[in-house]
Parts: sequence; C-alpha cells; structure tokens
Amino acid sequence: MVPLRESSDEETPPVMEEKPASPPSNIVDWDGPDDPQNPMNWPMSHRWFQVGIISLLTFSTPLASSMFAPGIGLLDQQFHSVSDVLSALVLSVYLLGFVSGPLIAAPLSETIGRLSVYHGSNLFFVIFSIACGVSSNMRMLIGFRFLMGTFGSVPVTIGGGTVADMMPPLKRGKAINLWALGPSLGPVIGPACGGWLSQRASWRWNFYVIAIFHGAIAVVAVFVLRESYAPTLLYRKTKRLRKETGNNQLQSKLESNISTAERFKMAILRPGRMLMTPIVAILCIQVALIYAYLYLLFSILTLAFVEVYGFSVGLSGLIYFGPGVGTMIAIFGQAMYSDRYVAKKSAKGEMKPEYRLPPLVLGTLLVPIGLLWFGWSMRKSVYWLVPVLGTVPIGAGLILNLVPAQTYFIDAYTRFAASAIAANTIVRSLVGGVLPLAGQPMYTKLGYGWGSTLLALVALVLAPLSWLIVKHGERLRTNPRFAVQF
Repeated sequence: MVPLRESSDEETPPVMEEKPASPPSNIVDWDGPDDPQNPMNWPMSHRWFQVGIISLLTFSTPLASSMFAPGIGLLDQQFHSVSDVLSALVLSVYLLGFVSGPLIAAPLSETIGRLSVYHGSNLFFVIFSIACGVSSNMRMLIGFRFLMGTFGSVPVTIGGGTVADMMPPLKRGKAINLWALGPSLGPVIGPACGGWLSQRASWRWNFYVIAIFHGAIAVVAVFVLRESYAPTLLYRKTKRLRKETGNNQLQSKLESNISTAERFKMAILRPGRMLMTPIVAILCIQVALIYAYLYLLFSILTLAFVEVYGFSVGLSGLIYFGPGVGTMIAIFGQAMYSDRYVAKKSAKGEMKPEYRLPPLVLGTLLVPIGLLWFGWSMRKSVYWLVPVLGTVPIGAGLILNLVPAQTYFIDAYTRFAASAIAANTIVRSLVGGVLPLAGQPMYTKLGYGWGSTLLALVALVLAPLSWLIVKHGERLRTNPRFAVQF
C-alpha cells in the first residue's frame, strides 16, 4: 500500500540492525532521559489521548469485518446467489485482506514511521468502503472487500507498536487493553448495527456508514495524531541539526548504514522470521484458532437464530452481544490484573514479558466450555437466551488469549513490536478467513451440538500449549537454539 507522506524531509530510514560508523561526537540522541520530544516523556494525558485515537481506528476497521454479516441473506437475494461458500467468502475475504496488509504495513511503519502509514491507509479504507457500497455484482463486492480489509488491517497491525512507542512496560497493560477494545468489540457490535441497517435501509448502508464513521476519525487523526516512532523522530532531528550546523557527519543513534531498499527488505521479512521462533509460533496458533472460531460463529449465528427461533434479520444482530459481553468482562478484568501482577512480580527482580501470559490458561479452557454450551442448547425447546449466554465464554476466551499475546509481543520485541503483531495478525486472519468457509457445511452435516463438540475437542487438544508457554516461555524465548536475527 502507498501511504501519504508528510513531506520529503520527513522520510526516514529508521532500522537498527547495525551500529552507526560515526564518531561519538556526531551521534544524535535524545537530550537526556527527560527530553520532552521523546514520546516516552510526553504528558501522560497526551499519551492516553493518542492511544484513544488509535483505539477508535482499531474499532472502526474490525467493526467493518462483521457488520455486514446479518445482511448476507439480503445480498444473496439481490444478486441471486445460491452458494453458501460464496456467501461466506463475502464475509471472510475481508480477513484475507488482513493477511496481505500487515506484510506491507508493519515493515513500512518500521522504515518511514507510523504516522504516514496511518493516514494513507485511512484514505484508501474509506475509498474502498464506498466502492463496496456501490458494487453491482458479487465479484466486484468480493474484490473491494478484500482491498478494504487490506487497508483496514493497518491500525490493528501497527497500533500495538504505537502503544509501545509511548508507554513504559509497567504502564503498558492498561494501554494495550484500551487499544484491544477496538478489535475485540468491533466484530461483535458490528452485526447488531448491521442487522438493523440491512433490514431498515439496505445492505449497502453498512458500507456507507463505515465510510462516514471511519472518515470522521481519520480527519481528526490528521490534526491530532503525532509521530511516535523513536527512530523516525531522531532521524528528523538529525536532518534538522545537519541543516542548522552544516555538519553532514551527524547521524542518528538509531540510524542504520544500509540502504533504504535493503532496510525495507529486512523489515518485510521480519514477521516471517519471528514466526520461526517457537514462542511466537505457538502464541499465533493459539490465538488464530480462537479468533477463527469466533468468525465461524459470526458466519452462522444469523441463519441459526432465524431458522431455529424465527428471529428477523434485524433482531438476530442483537445475539452478537453475547460474545461482546464476554469480551468486556475479560477486557476490564485484564486491565485491573495485568499491570498490577507484573509490578508485583517485577518487584522481586527484573520485569519479564512472560509475566503477561498466565491468563492464557483460563482463556483456552473457556472457549471449549462456551462451544459445548452453545452447541447443545441450540434447539427450539431451549429458551433462546441460553445459547446466547453460551457465546459469552467464547468472547472472554478470545480476549484472555489475544490481549496477553499482544502485550507479550510488545514487551518482548518492543522496537519491532509492529512486526511481531503483524505475524500474529497474518496467522489469525488467514485461519479466521478460511475456517468460516467450512462453518455452514459442517453445522448442516453434523448439527449444532456435534459440530460445536468437534470444535471444542480441537481446542482442548491444543489447550496444553498455553500451559507450556506459561511454564517454559522464558526458556523458549532465550534459548540460543531458537535465536533468529531480526
């Protein structure tokens, strides 16, 4: 993707793989530990405001991933589609865009900085949202949905890196939980809004509303969002000092001597290299499976409640609040627990990223419980609220896996946090985009009880992985045999 650049003077080559060759007197660094230009020293209120703007962006794009779900039946009628797989693809192709987007967004943000990548992606996201709304056939809609997802993946991919730029480790947990509200609540609030929009207006208005909402946030972001990536800021400071002093030997402390093309090549390969490490691979698989389960449910919930309980399209959107309640409970629990637990553990010694991981164990157990609850209560003889309540543990389980994993990546790979989160986003979006295609055929063949039981058994088989990384995560991360050059 091509970002909008602020000016030619603000392009920057900020990757830190090599030590600069300049003598110490020519190295440009922050003006001491309290330099107000360092994002870590910005006023705390300003840092929280920045996190809030990023959270709104990361709410808007995941909102678009599922907002359209209740209107798929109306779309099928208009375009005369009779293929369940094609209907599911309209929904899941958005997540496949979340596979391609991070491949460019993360390395670009670690090469030229965060801000221009945000602005460029926001513009193209709005454009392709409108394009989806005016689509005249299924193929056009699928193509534009993919591009919409590609640019929509940017806030989700680099938002955690932005938080890492501004927040020290012991205050990072609450900030990550605020940022995680977006990708957690967006997919569950979306269908509730989309159901009524599709029924009262048209399925096309799902995309127009997203374009208006995201466009408004993007305009605000242009005026208030600031660059936070330290290598970019130091590079700009270096360019300014070169011009003021006439000393062209000045070099940023975080600047590399290799070419921009080589830096970008290294950055674009970094998410893949991170996936070669056991700890990143295990966490990505764990999160991807639960994320895919959630989107599989999104692909069948509307039809299930219409068929079993006779809900209307508009009313069926409200059932998505079940996972939403679970995510909210888990988010607030995490926010209260995470930093406090890390501070307590760190008081006895150094702060370790593995202190973020214990909630994984509970999260991996909640998901199969929720699946069994939902599947075996999904029948006309059982009150409709019972299966909805069964989705609450699934939403909570997702958060108790996603947030600890994201916070761990930021704490363990702070400077390259965007690449670590990109690796996670790619894997979970790939699985989350493909697995829902099998959702309707599986439930049609096995029924809601046995279909959910099959999913629960797979989750239980993988559950010991969470215990493994909580118990042996530090050994996996620090073992020289698993070391990978980023």
